[in-house]
Amino acid sequence: MNPFYEYKTTLPHYVFKRDLGFPLHLHMNIEMLYLLRGEIELTLGNRRYPVHAGDFALVFPNQIHACRMISPRSETAGQILSCETPVAGRFENVLLTSQPVHPIVTAENLHKDVPYAFDSIRETKGQESPDAVTTLFMQLILARTLPYMELVSKPNELPQDLTARIIEYVTGHFREPLSLEILSKKFGVSRYHLSRIFSDTIKVGFYRYINSMRITAARELLQNTNQDILGIGLDCGFENQQTFNRVFKEQTGMTPKEYRKTYAYPAVTGMESTVEYLHKPVLRGTGS
Repeated sequence: MNPFYEYKTTLPHYVFKRDLGFPLHLHMNIEMLYLLRGEIELTLGNRRYPVHAGDFALVFPNQIHACRMISPRSETAGQILSCETPVAGRFENVLLTSQPVHPIVTAENLHKDVPYAFDSIRETKGQESPDAVTTLFMQLILARTLPYMELVSKPNELPQDLTARIIEYVTGHFREPLSLEILSKKFGVSRYHLSRIFSDTIKVGFYRYINSMRITAARELLQNTNQDILGIGLDCGFENQQTFNRVFKEQTGMTPKEYRKTYAYPAVTGMESTVEYLHKPVLRGTGS
């Protein structure tokens, strides 16, 4: 797993995802996950939490987190909302100064307003001015979930040690050409020292780390946009389509074209509500 600092360029940000695996990362935003189908494992810091269909998870700002799918990709689906803390209104101070002991609200404790709010936000996707509506529903979600979470004071904010600064820089520039030589000049340390940070601290080689971030970005674009595949590969930092296809298949087991066909976001007008989706029979297929 490779921690990285994530930047969202458009907020609030909503996605429907069938592929919910993503590496350890960190961001200043609030992230809400409502699992429609399947089972995943959410990592927050050094703790891991099982999340089942119908459960809700809340990630506070500046929490290092990751998600690993337990169920096969073809049997997994969820909705993710990301927003900046001011969107939280009166909950902003709580989110900035606290963190949950247990970040999950299980299906049996989840208020019916939560899936309703997710559905309502989904319906605004593609509209001209969805932000005001999204803000109101996000605050409703927080009002219905925070009372079920035991909160404790948050420790120090984002650490500013060398590893954290490297992670932040690389994630802000992974779409550009990057090498150990470039980082060595940027941070004034040797290539050997940088290599040891990736292998010993981040637990993955430098180029594997960069490609993982690029593929994570590409997966979301393939699922949620109609952008052409070559354009996605180039936008995510790959020099040509051949390299993009090779690395993508190494990390996902399928080509970008196959991935889009399997996991593309369903048309808004044709997607059932989350309640209907939860009770829809699973269509067995390939993917893990």
